[in-house]
Amino acid sequence: MKRYTYILFDWDGTLGKTLDIWSNALKATLRKNGYSFNEADIGANYELFKARFQHLGSKVLDNIVKEALAMSKSNIPTVELYERSVDVLTRLHMNKKVGLVTTSIHSDIDPLLKNFALQQLFDIVVCGDDVTQQKPNADPIISA
Repeated sequence: MKRYTYILFDWDGTLGKTLDIWSNALKATLRKNGYSFNEADIGANYELFKARFQHLGSKVLDNIVKEALAMSKSNIPTVELYERSVDVLTRLHMNKKVGLVTTSIHSDIDPLLKNFALQQLFDIVVCGDDVTQQKPNADPIISA
């Protein structure tokens, strides 16, 4: 069995239950702007969403995303952790280097890490504002 020294986690949808926050904000923004959609249109990730709504044009799509991000940002402090996240991180941190690599920015993540007392469980935290190219580019992982 292969043994790993470094274990890297994502925040959104992995440790933090943020996917519903983003999805609900996106749906509300689409409705508010008069666009109809079904659940499959939203998709499982941002790239899929962009592909399904590309017919709106990049300017309209960018505005919808900006509005949805602003709406979701107000709900970030209400994020909950997935069950047993702290247990898993604690056990791994006993004999591994543990890192957090996220596209979220420090001003969103740092208060959450403090709130859940997770700062001491990560040897490194790489946020979207630490790198010039975010995931899926490899820069954040290489940085970690």
